[in-house]
Formats: sequence, structure tokens, C-alpha cells
Amino acid sequence: MKTNLSSHDDSDSVAKRHAVDQTAEELQAGTNFCAAEIPLLMIGCLLLAGFASTAPVPVWAQEFQDVPFEIALELKDAGNQIDITASLQPKTTDGRVGTPTELSIWVNDYQLVTWQNPEVSRLHAITLDKAQLRTGSNRVTGRTMLDSGSQIESESKSVREDIALTSQKLRGLTIGINEYGVSRKASTGSQIQVSDLRYAVGDAVAIQQILVSQKGVGDVHVECLSNESATKEDIFEKISKIDNQCSPDDWFIMSFSGHPCRWPLPASSGRSGCLMLLTSKSNMTSEEAALRTSIPISRHANQQDQISLLEKLAGMNCRKILLIDTNQSGEIIEELKANGLFGPTILTACTKTQYAPEVPTKAQGIFTAVLLEALTEKFSKADLSMDGWLSSRELFEYCQRRVPEVSEVSKRFFSSKSNLTGQNPNKVNS
Repeated sequence: MKTNLSSHDDSDSVAKRHAVDQTAEELQAGTNFCAAEIPLLMIGCLLLAGFASTAPVPVWAQEFQDVPFEIALELKDAGNQIDITASLQPKTTDGRVGTPTELSIWVNDYQLVTWQNPEVSRLHAITLDKAQLRTGSNRVTGRTMLDSGSQIESESKSVREDIALTSQKLRGLTIGINEYGVSRKASTGSQIQVSDLRYAVGDAVAIQQILVSQKGVGDVHVECLSNESATKEDIFEKISKIDNQCSPDDWFIMSFSGHPCRWPLPASSGRSGCLMLLTSKSNMTSEEAALRTSIPISRHANQQDQISLLEKLAGMNCRKILLIDTNQSGEIIEELKANGLFGPTILTACTKTQYAPEVPTKAQGIFTAVLLEALTEKFSKADLSMDGWLSSRELFEYCQRRVPEVSEVSKRFFSSKSNLTGQNPNKVNS
């Protein structure tokens, strides 16, 4: 077994990176796209291949001319482990960017450790066991969140673990919710209106069946939760169980078909409401009740004592894919960026201003229907390179081509956000 350490910069200039460069290397690193992208989800004969996930970040402290500090990240090979040190080194007294609220170390899309309110110039140390590395190339990165909402990222360090990959496990959790009776009853008189869906459960079952038929992975187990069995507690318990079963080279694929909701807040509050995935038992009588019974996407000011879905996934040291078939699902990627998280790789049905309708002629959500056909009978049409592997770009381009073709409401689905004028943005539509 051989381990190589080296520096790696994700772009020509970290200071200027606002979007992920679409090079072969960046695609291998993994990026998140609305209705589009699963980096290197190789599915020629449904065979998975490895990747490390990275998310683009919208606000970088480095874009200011005078950055108050930078992250000094050092790695030292120490036999069966790697000693990691990180520190915030002062560069200027300019305080426009803000002060650090946390410093985290990421190994690929796994959040190894986070220090709260880190002191500038203080050395922070952590040991990484080599058993926590994936086979092949790994990236170790430091990231700091500032109280201003901007972020600073270190130059990535490349760690290559040259060991033979003998086997991989595939674990899956598919979730579909049609029945929102409890939520609808609880929402009477509130600002949130919840309607039932027709095909979300069928979407979850279909994705489960596709994953179970996965070839090239010896140990496959995929569970499906639907309607009242898909509570917040049940979902998080399943994720924790899967986390205990997975190693760095294993796969976890999670899908959700149902309703999202961002709790409405008055403009005077100075903050946005929490983005949530609704369950059959979501209590919509108040924000506190909704947070307690729904699945928060990211940590919110009013739920510091509760873990969010993205934080839960960040704590899993394996290869992760999140498939979201909901209205305005692109908001999830915005949450990922704003909270300074790497990965997981996310594929959403639409942008944050679009709807993801169900299509009666398919008896499925349009996004799920297109995704499934790309992985089955239409694989040869999606595999533009004809190499027997379905790359992230190929899957994206196939979805982009086919969704309008199979959608009975394609004009509305791909319309600009001006089409939402006059509609309640907090109303959950079927």
C-alpha cells in the first residue's frame, strides 16, 4: 500500500472561483446541477464508478482585495495515519470580510472535523486514519465560514491511496410521499397549503427496483419508505444505520419524491425561513412544529439543537448521491452552497423557480421518468460516447433533451420565474 501527498488547486485561482470549471478533472471531482448531473455515475450495464464530490460556492472572501487571513493546511504521512494541521494566518487588519465562526477539514465530501469559533494563528490538529481514505485520489480541504456569510477555502491537498479495490457495497434509501393528510389538516389556517400527490410513492419504488438490479456491486441493499412510514425519525434512523455499514469506497444513494417547503417569514425578520422536505406527519401549525416534524435541509437559526439532512450526509464517509424530485428543488443546492458544505452530489428535478410536475401518461414525476429511462431502455441514446458508460455530462444532456419531450406541461416547467407571478410561493402545488 502506497500513499502519496501533494498539493492541488481546484481552479486557476481559488480567489476567483465562482463556478466549477467543467473540465474532465472537475467532473471527476463532482459538481451539483439542477435537473442535470451525477458526476461519474457510470451506469453502462448499471455499473458504478468512484468520484469525490465538490460543490461550487457563491460568496468567497478571497474576492476582496485585502483578505484578513488565509487557511494554512499541512499534511504529514505518519505510517497508518496522516497528521493534519490547519491554522488561520492573518494577512491584514481589514475586517470587512468578517470573523471566522468555524473551521472545518473535509476529506472529499466527508466532514472530518469542525472547530467552532477558531482563533486566528492557533494551530488546529487532527489525525486521519488511512482507512478513512478512498481508493485512488482523495482531496483534503480546509474551509472557514465567516459571520458575514462569506467563506474562505484552502488550497486542496491531494492524497492518493494506492490499494486494490476488492469490493463495494451499495446502500440505498428511496422515499416517496403521496399522502399529506396529517400535514393538510395541521395546516388549516396557516400560510402553508399542502396537497396530496399521485405518483411519488411509485417513483420511490421504481428507483428502488433500479438500484436493486445494480450490476458490478456484490452487496446491494435498498430500502423504500413511503407515506406514514417515512417520518423524520425513520429517515434519519435509516441513514444512521447505513452510515455504520459503509466504508469510504461504498455507495449511498438517496432519493426523495414529495413536497418541499420554505417556512414563510416576514421581511422584517431579516432572515429567510428554513427549507424543509415535508413528511406525511409534518405539522405546519408553526415554524417550530414544522422543524420538529419535517426534514430540514440545512441548519437553521431556530433549530440549532437538531441536525439537518445535509449535515447528516456530510458525516457519512462514503460516496453519496442525492436525487430530489420536488417543486423548486434547486433551492437545495443553494442551501448546500450557503452553508459551506462539500457534496453530496445532488441531482434535482428543476431550479429553485420551477415546478416538477407529475405526468399522468407516465404515472410518474417527469424527472424520475426521464432518469429511469436513461438508466434502462434508453441507455444507448443517453450514452453518446458509446463506451458503455454513462457519464455525468451524458446524463445531464439526456435529461435536458428528454424532459421537454415527455412533459405535457413543458412550457410551464421550463418557463422563467416570471410565470410564478401571482402565485403564492409558499403554496405547495401538486
